[in-house]
Amino acid sequence: ENMHKISKFITDKQELNAIISKTNWCKVPVQCRKDNIQRMTMSMTKERFTENLATFNVESNDKGNDDIKLLPVIMFNNRNTKRNEYRIEFLWVVTIEKGINIGISFIYDE
Repeated sequence: ENMHKISKFITDKQELNAIISKTNWCKVPVQCRKDNIQRMTMSMTKERFTENLATFNVESNDKGNDDIKLLPVIMFNNRNTKRNEYRIEFLWVVTIEKGINIGISFIYDE
């Protein structure tokens, strides 16, 4: 049910534009593995990022591609090993440049 609510929210062009423009993308935590041997990085300004995010993803909804796929991901809290704490996040794979995709994770919070 939460996946449906998030999907409905991000298929609304106005809602999606609002969340893209209001999010402080420079402060969003990035999931990073410490055991990666090789990695490539890409830098772009916030303005360019939000413009590309809107261009590649919001405009695709205008073309009738409003079937957004969200991937449920279980995130475990490894800090407290005595409890089995977890939460479900919903990952939206988006294009930020031609041929470059990233995942944006959503947590439904009533």
